[in-house]
Amino acid sequence: RGDLEAAGLIALHAIRVSPSPNLTSDQIESLTALADRGYVYAQTLLAIHHERRGEANEAIVWRRRAAEAGDAKSQAKLARAFLAGNGVKKDAVAGEEWMRRAAMSGDDAAMNHMGWMVARRRDWKAAEGWYMSAAQYGDSDGAIALANLYVEPHPGIEETMATAEKILTSLAADKSSDGAEARRALATLLVKPSE
Repeated sequence: RGDLEAAGLIALHAIRVSPSPNLTSDQIESLTALADRGYVYAQTLLAIHHERRGEANEAIVWRRRAAEAGDAKSQAKLARAFLAGNGVKKDAVAGEEWMRRAAMSGDDAAMNHMGWMVARRRDWKAAEGWYMSAAQYGDSDGAIALANLYVEPHPGIEETMATAEKILTSLAADKSSDGAEARRALATLLVKPSE
């Protein structure tokens, strides 16, 4: 067991340090053995390995196993695969269900994506909840989407443009690209003619 885990850790290192590592057959065998024993991280690494090699079908096998074991990032990637039909038959219902599972498992980008999905159906209250969750988990895209939701009146939403301005002002102080996006959104909001 120790040799197997050591070989798996070596494969992990190879995947981490190289954008397109050439894993040896021994490393793949070790990772596969660990993945078959239920090591979610090994399942994820095999999915990454196959994705980098353009082997979508094989990647999906390992993504699904990691997703079924509760790995939030794998759940979100599996959701995107279903939504796009990448390695699986396109299925919006399965895509949304996996995205919801990822969001419920704590993936902030999945929370933001769920907000977008329900907003498209004009379920504003649910969109607000998902965007708020994403923002609370630190997802700046979710916070900006939440602010944008507050710019226009929507049924069931009590917050207003003033709240949107507060959210964007807070984000705009960030010197990163997220802050730049918030500054652009804030500038657009501030020059918008009042009705």
